Order: sequence, then structure tokens, then C-alpha cells
Amino acid sequence: MANPKKELLEWLALKPRSQGWGAVVAYDRQKCNTLLLEDYIKKFTTDSYLPPIDKPVPTGNANWEHLSDWVQDAPRISFENSSKAAGGEVNLRMAIIGGTQVSIDNVLGHKRAIAVKSLDALDYPELICEDVALSKTNGTVGKDTGEVVLDLGDPETAKGNWELTFANTQHERRVGGQFFKRYYQNADKEKR
Repeated sequence: MANPKKELLEWLALKPRSQGWGAVVAYDRQKCNTLLLEDYIKKFTTDSYLPPIDKPVPTGNANWEHLSDWVQDAPRISFENSSKAAGGEVNLRMAIIGGTQVSIDNVLGHKRAIAVKSLDALDYPELICEDVALSKTNGTVGKDTGEVVLDLGDPETAKGNWELTFANTQHERRVGGQFFKRYYQNADKEKR
């Protein structure tokens, strides 16, 4: 049986394999993502919240969702392999853990509330951003802390697939994702 470590070292000795980087490091993706989640839970405090959102989100010609006092938790990220983007991709998930959502339509010029949802940390919609190319996204890694910071308002981040699970149809979910893309692009750079 061949020695995988010996074969790897021989392969690395043939020529530089670090693509211009100072080192090549490999992590088990599942273990890394689990550690990131544990770190997130450990560091999360109420100071991590972004300001509550109080805005309407048009989802069609005569209907919209009014988001009232929406409180988001801190984003959770996971790293993914990718055949589409060199350097891999990152996925983001952010729960809406408080607030109210009122579904409104305007049939024949008469506005009416057709549903009211009260949101909490047990039953919540989620902002999902997938397929963000790491090699093109503005971000930093803290030298001493290892904290990963990605700019949610960066145009490259906005190229990912954004969806908000606050409605039943795929169209409405994508409209919700577009709302959050604009929200973060217009937000204070430090908070986004």
C-alpha cells in the first residue's frame, strides 16, 4: 500500500504548488464549518444585531410585504468547493429572529392586509446568499483573531444567489433577496 503522505511530499517537491500564496493548507470542510458555527454561537451577543428594518418590499404589481422591526442575527458562513469559481465559494445564512411581517394587496384600489406574521427565534424566515466567489469578494481575515469579514454590500457579493424565505413563491423569495442586496449596498460600510 502506498504512503499518501510520502506521495504528497514528493508531488509538492516537484515545483511550487501554492499559486503564489505563502502556504497551502487543507481543512476538512465539515469540521471547518462546524468550528465556525461553534465560534459564532460562542461570540454572539445582543450587540451583534444590525438596526431593525422597517420597510415595504414590493413583491408584485399590487402586493407587498411590509417588514416591521425586523431583527437579524449575525450571519453564519460556510465554505464550499466550486467548479464554477477558482478559490471556492462561500454561502451565507442569516435568520430574521424578531419583528412582524404584514402581507398587503391592493385589489381594485383597496389596500388590505391579508396576513400578519409575528417572527421569533424559533420560527423565522432566513436570508440565504449562495455561490459567492471568494476570490472576487472584498473581505479580510483578522490576523490575531481569525475572524472572517465579508462586505455584504460589495458588488461581487451581490452577484451570488440571494433569497429571502419570507414568502411561498420562488419569485417573491428572489425579490426579497434583491431587497436585501440593495439594503446592504446602501447601508453604512461598517455595519454591512
